[in-house]
Amino acid sequence: QNLYQDSNAFLLLSSQKSDCGKILFCTKALENICGGSRNIYTGNRISSLCPPTIRLYYDELFKQGFETSTSKGFLNKIQHGYLYHREKYLIEVDFCLKYHPYLHQNLCFSMIIRSIPEPRHFLLIREDGTIEGASKELTHKFLLSKNHESLVNIKMLSEKLFHVHQAFNTLQNTLPEKSSAKQDINSETKDPDDIQ
Repeated sequence: QNLYQDSNAFLLLSSQKSDCGKILFCTKALENICGGSRNIYTGNRISSLCPPTIRLYYDELFKQGFETSTSKGFLNKIQHGYLYHREKYLIEVDFCLKYHPYLHQNLCFSMIIRSIPEPRHFLLIREDGTIEGASKELTHKFLLSKNHESLVNIKMLSEKLFHVHQAFNTLQNTLPEKSSAKQDINSETKDPDDIQ
């Protein structure tokens, strides 16, 4: 694989404290991954491509990149994430960031986003059970969309998944250090028809 494939996007992101993670440049491949014109992404934070409930997590991740003590776990490593596809379903991506010396704009982050070629079936669920997004097949099967005025609750799709979600929240709330980024759960199934 290389940067010239439609599934790989290259971006330059600001590393300034006032606008950390703001997209300064992106290749046309980002249009293939997320849709729309790449011009609409320039000037927005990279977290704006993510589901709302995990945007704060990514914003914090970029802020930590400034700190020497935390940047080692942040830069030069492949990270896993979720983005909205142009057809309104969620896709899994891998991304990697490095510092990029840029003469006119000081240091930037260079970022490569690669969509995962063999997607799994998954749901992204808020703590209250509302489904915020899903993989392509599940989105089409259950007519889910990020643009729906009223989002679907997991209980409407599956009592089993609803109880699993409740159990997850109970365990999560008993942990000594509760992270806001961990309040969401990815419920995976081997096949969309398994959800009953």
